Amino acid sequence: MTTQNYQNLQAASKADNTLLGVTLPTLNPAHLAVESYQVDFQQAKTAIADFKATQGWVMYRDALTREIQAPSRSDLIEAEYSNGTDTLTIKLIAHDRYQVNKMTMQNAQDTMLYKTQTMPVQARLGSELFITYRLWYVQGAEGETLGKWQPYAQQFIGFTEEQ
Repeated sequence: MTTQNYQNLQAASKADNTLLGVTLPTLNPAHLAVESYQVDFQQAKTAIADFKATQGWVMYRDALTREIQAPSRSDLIEAEYSNGTDTLTIKLIAHDRYQVNKMTMQNAQDTMLYKTQTMPVQARLGSELFITYRLWYVQGAEGETLGKWQPYAQQFIGFTEEQ
């Protein structure tokens, strides 16, 4: 399905949701560039400091916290940071080995779309707090996925007090 066809169908479902039984989400054309590499803990801290996040969360073995600076504790399991448009994710994959993914949104491209989703977070991060992600889809180019929109990535955008 082309982007234009989907947008027409989405607009029709928004005007009358009995047409399909649901209102389809708004999907926005754009491109997500993902740079991936593996590092040790000290290099992960450097990548976080260089990113200059405005929002973020960090999971340690015994805590889940909101942070924007590089972690001071070495028991980091996973973290996501955002500067409002770009995202840096850090994930423990082995002893002192971390997978780093830097996601950068670029100009529109017909083979990728995203929708923005906001949902409540766990009370330990703050009551009445919501988290926002972009859910990315890529259009298949060959075989069984040709023309079909497939899940591609989830990109942390930040926290908000309103849904």
